[in-house]
Amino acid sequence: DLDRPGPAARRQARLPDDEPDYAVASAGRGGVRRAAPVDHEIPDPAVPYQLADLGACPADSDPAWSRHEAASGGRPVFAGRAETVAPHCDPGKLAEVVAVESPVHVLEAATRLARWAGLKRTGSRIVRDVEQAARQAAGQGSIVRRGEFLWRPGHEEAVVRRRDGVQGSLRQFDRIAPEEVAAAILHAAKASCGIELDEILGEAARLFGFRALTGTRRAALIPVRDALTRDGKLVSRDGFLYLAEDPA
Repeated sequence: DLDRPGPAARRQARLPDDEPDYAVASAGRGGVRRAAPVDHEIPDPAVPYQLADLGACPADSDPAWSRHEAASGGRPVFAGRAETVAPHCDPGKLAEVVAVESPVHVLEAATRLARWAGLKRTGSRIVRDVEQAARQAAGQGSIVRRGEFLWRPGHEEAVVRRRDGVQGSLRQFDRIAPEEVAAAILHAAKASCGIELDEILGEAARLFGFRALTGTRRAALIPVRDALTRDGKLVSRDGFLYLAEDPA
């Protein structure tokens, strides 16, 4: 027992140079069981999430505007130029948000416009206003709507964006487009040259900047992983997942 290495020594132990690298992940967290030795590490594709900068709100900078929140439900009332819509209802400003944050959840876009307009909360009426703005912007061709997410025209492939530098609802998994989640899962399979069904969930979550795989995150990841398998983009063999084009 006196000769047994302590916990610190065991943590510092490394595989011999001639051992296959089955247990090294780019996160360095725990260890990921891979189905085949890794010849080289594939670069992490995730980029920081970028928030749209909408500049100054006209309600703050234009003396022709006056603003207050109505007592019935907190909807803002703007009294100003008759031809001007309330700032949070402007489809052009919504398109500015989408141009930077595509794909962005419609509720996230509503929050962004509400805060820009100086509103303290995003109630149901504000959301309805932004939904109307989204319909107008889509009709004008300045955004594309896919389910609950708004996309920049011509934006076809989602890029994985890290959420560890943002706060609030942006860190909720239901605010991440399924296409972006799928991109993270596919990268995890590619980088691992085969990865266990459960491990791929933690690796995908890590790409978004989440250190822990909570039950909520797991529940959001599993349907996307299973859909990729059904669609033939992932192949399951002997308890491991591979990209469809990976060799057996």
